Amino acid sequence: MAVPEEELARLSEAAALMNSGSPDHAARAEALYDAAERELVARMEGRSAGGLEADLAGILWKRALAQEYQGKLGPAREGYEAAMAMFDRAAPTEPAHVTDRTAALDAYGDLLREQGELGAAIAALERASEVASALPGADRLRQLALLHLGQAYTDAEQIERARVVLDELLALVRASAPGTRSHAVVAGDVGRTLFSQGDHRGAYEMWVEALRIHESSDPDSADAARTGNALGELMHMQALVDAPDSLGAESPYMEDARQLFERALGIYATKVDDPEQRALVSFNLGVVHHTLSDADRARDLLLAAHAYYSSPDAPRNTRSAGVLAQLGKALKAIGREDEAIDTLRETVRLVEAVRSRAGETDARSTLFSGHQDAYQSLISHLHDRDDPGDHAEAFGVAEASRARALVEMLSERRLPELERERPEPLGAAGARKLLDSGTLLLEYDATGAECFLWSLRRDELSMMRLGTTELRIAELVAAAIATYEHGAYEDDPARDAQEALARLLLDAVPSRLWNGVERLIIVADGALHRLPFEILAEFGGKRLGDRYAVSYAPSASTLATIDRAPAGRPTAYEFVGFGDPAFALEVDEEDELAHAARLFTAREMPLTRLRHSGEEVRRIADAFGQRAMCFTREEATEARVRALAGEARFLHFATHGLLDDEEPLRSGLALAPPMEAERADEQLDDMLQVDDMLTLDLAAEAVVCSACETARGTLQAGEGIVGITRALFFAGARSVIVSLWSVDDDATSELMQRFYHHVREGASVIDALRSAKAHVRDTTGWADPVFWAAFVVVGRG
Repeated sequence: MAVPEEELARLSEAAALMNSGSPDHAARAEALYDAAERELVARMEGRSAGGLEADLAGILWKRALAQEYQGKLGPAREGYEAAMAMFDRAAPTEPAHVTDRTAALDAYGDLLREQGELGAAIAALERASEVASALPGADRLRQLALLHLGQAYTDAEQIERARVVLDELLALVRASAPGTRSHAVVAGDVGRTLFSQGDHRGAYEMWVEALRIHESSDPDSADAARTGNALGELMHMQALVDAPDSLGAESPYMEDARQLFERALGIYATKVDDPEQRALVSFNLGVVHHTLSDADRARDLLLAAHAYYSSPDAPRNTRSAGVLAQLGKALKAIGREDEAIDTLRETVRLVEAVRSRAGETDARSTLFSGHQDAYQSLISHLHDRDDPGDHAEAFGVAEASRARALVEMLSERRLPELERERPEPLGAAGARKLLDSGTLLLEYDATGAECFLWSLRRDELSMMRLGTTELRIAELVAAAIATYEHGAYEDDPARDAQEALARLLLDAVPSRLWNGVERLIIVADGALHRLPFEILAEFGGKRLGDRYAVSYAPSASTLATIDRAPAGRPTAYEFVGFGDPAFALEVDEEDELAHAARLFTAREMPLTRLRHSGEEVRRIADAFGQRAMCFTREEATEARVRALAGEARFLHFATHGLLDDEEPLRSGLALAPPMEAERADEQLDDMLQVDDMLTLDLAAEAVVCSACETARGTLQAGEGIVGITRALFFAGARSVIVSLWSVDDDATSELMQRFYHHVREGASVIDALRSAKAHVRDTTGWADPVFWAAFVVVGRG
């Protein structure tokens, strides 16, 4: 059916209006697309849709784009989604319709990126880029898809991927459209990616190239202003490096930055109506004037930026969050403390909102780790202001800044469906309710520019600045456990480091809060995840492990989620153990290669046979009697784990823990290769990896990893340790016992047998492990911490 000339003219006019980029023209285009939709729907009534459905989808997505230009993001998103659904039904094959569908997917992906849904955005843009690359004559669409995909990768901090995509795009536009606006825009985005990678020289060259093109063609354009602002930010950073003692004021780069910002602000004030970019440049220029001691001009500019970013018109995305975080610090610097705290609160709310839309767990974690500065700054500001409730609020901010992926995963797995909506971080009042009268919770924030401690009893909270740095804590922790990690006895440097850590980490607790304490819960942070606090000496001189039952938690919110979960189901067995697996490549004597295997570089590396571990699990199983099972040598396979793990009250692994810090999901516990009858299942191998653990359905009171370094994993800002412990919690364990360093086979066997002896007598997991450690330390000749201190209880215990 021929398209009426009137409709063709209408669509042509709408396309021309959209090319202008004006919101007013976009409104007129939207009206024209509305009319075109009505006309096409009328022609479709009572007829076979044929290719008309794809025509209608083309109108819908273009109208959505017009709505997006006007800031109507909700209707725009609905329009894109309706268009994509219609394209899917029509399954177009004509080149024009395929091009339209690809352009719609690109526009939709870019809107998702702007709204912070980075996982979904990347998926859509990768598909659009792939299809556009195969379409003949679609060079412009291919370039646009690559540009948006590069921006999405950069926003998601997938910098290497962004670099590859944008380098490809830059080569295309330099070849096909040198000296054009497209060339300059792409050069600017490549500069942004290089800057994100820390390649400031490369970013400078790209931005200079882009600015030269913009200023030669349209010096008063939005493109010129945006690129000038980016270059100004780089000059400001260089000034700080060049003259750190004066915060850059004495560097000539500061004047370069000021001129670039002034030029950009002039364009936004008189030529280009873009409130967001104007606010951003006002902020940048305000910081420069503050550095140059022009207090009045700095105040006016910073407050102007604050007014915009605090308004309903401000975008709710990752870029706004970054600006707000810096703005909060700048406002405090000019003495506007209350506005600074309000701004940082808004920043945290924005990061939380954007994070919730970011897609899969990994995407949320990556985005979250990139915005920890806002949480740290708000904690510091609240501590310093110290109004009533500020320190309790700071505790809530600290909880919001840590272990969020785990809390969400636990909620999804363990809580009834009605309770699963976005679990909120636990506040101070909620955390105190978790504690009985004999428990002290110590929560540390040790990964920012400043370090803090909250000490909580059931009826009191105290917050203290630790007066040290993240780097210093990391150095002391490394020194305190260095000999243990090498299998050696404690030496004087280790004791000195432990004493220094005790002064830093424990003396900050008000002495009154130690009264009546029987149990300690440690919420560690950063390098403190590697430290067994039991080896530290409290001000009374005895080690903490002698005086208190100590356990650990990723966060107070994690404990609350575990407590809220329904009681575990009855299990068929009290104990199910796996030990002394027959490794595929096994050596009897520990040699250099076997030792290296504990750091997991390849599946083919030989592993030392753990002879005592088989006897360990057999003795424990015998002590439990008929309600126990154990598997050793060739029978200690993944298939047996999958079959019986969910039926164990105590699930025990006495084997090597193998770690892959590059790909944490590949870390795991070494097992025997599948037996003959199990080999048909291609999912089974000789390791229980982290991603395997996530699929288990446990009802265990505790999972015991009597293995080497099972507490280790990748440290990710805001998420703590990503590894075996987190996976086992998600699988259903109420508590997990893991090791912080390689452990002696004989000592571990004795410790574990004593642990289960106390469990059978009714002791809690925490008390049973404490008593077992005391037995090894005091009666066996293994008094040095290298033999007993590695094992810690994480969770409720």
